[in-house]
Amino acid sequence: MDASAHQAARKVDRATAEAGHSQAVAVLVAVGLIAYGIVHLTIAWVALQVAWGSASNSASQQGAIAELASTPVGPLLLWVLAVGFFALLLWRLMLAARGFSWLPRRRRTRKRIGSLGQAVVYGYLGVTSLKFAIGTGSSSSRSKTITGQLMDNTAGRILLVVVAAGVVAVGIGLIVKGIRASFTTELEGGGRALVRLGQIGYIAKGIAFLIVGCLLALATIRHHPGQAGGLDAAVHAIKNQPYGPVLLTVLAAGIACFGVYCFGWARRARTS
Repeated sequence: MDASAHQAARKVDRATAEAGHSQAVAVLVAVGLIAYGIVHLTIAWVALQVAWGSASNSASQQGAIAELASTPVGPLLLWVLAVGFFALLLWRLMLAARGFSWLPRRRRTRKRIGSLGQAVVYGYLGVTSLKFAIGTGSSSSRSKTITGQLMDNTAGRILLVVVAAGVVAVGIGLIVKGIRASFTTELEGGGRALVRLGQIGYIAKGIAFLIVGCLLALATIRHHPGQAGGLDAAVHAIKNQPYGPVLLTVLAAGIACFGVYCFGWARRARTS
């Protein structure tokens, strides 16, 4: 790399660092992480409803947003969620470009690739929140229809198995992240209680991803589209097991811990 390229790269790094340390970015990131926490607390609440009664919405991120939309403060809250999630989207794209300056260089690439995946999640949540805010959202999903179409041909089934393997890998990664508490590298300080909440939360999310991935793989192998699904399918699968409501309550508590952790993360997030 020549001198001009080095200089250009340093300018990008400096601009990214300055943006990450700005007060405006810190506030927007905090709003987004609080919104993320609210969504997870709502997922936990819907999961509890499934465990011990009936739920009007699915126990998924989209279902959680639909649940929030039905509250008296729903319209205002949805706009706040949309702003927060789009702020997180931009933040993660910024980190993917030139972020994680506090980490050794050999670890930055992996973290930046991970940030791209997180940007997709935040973008999806932002779009979903915006749709509900303007009245075009729906708690129903076309995922089962799409899954069924993919299962009708060999290439589609191969793709679904690959996706299932990817979801399982994400689940394992989240569990390892929780056990090792490696998420603390993205925190500016934080006490033992916050770390424990994060550990429980990441492990619970990882277990949920594992179940989702396994359900998708089994549904693909058996050619049963109705058995595939996202987090809501995983929640109902747990409920149908022996001691299902108790197990589901434990998982819901873990997801709620992640929601509370997000509030602490909002106060202590490294933003550059």
